[in-house]
Amino acid sequence: MPAPLEPEREIVSGDWRYNRRQQVSSVRCDCGQTVYKDGLVHARLVDVATGTALCRSCKRMVKIPIALAP
Repeated sequence: MPAPLEPEREIVSGDWRYNRRQQVSSVRCDCGQTVYKDGLVHARLVDVATGTALCRSCKRMVKIPIALAP
């Protein structure tokens, strides 16, 4: 018998901060935890297909600026 699938996590957009060149400099979850900063993802779980990362505090998926390269 297969293991039960984990329920879908809530996806939030978070708070996106931009620098002077209009590039994303950081992304914070709605709970205040930094998930992405200066090109580095600060999360243990990243879903590149949906462009989300798992917040360490509230365990919600947060949209981050990543994509698969062709």
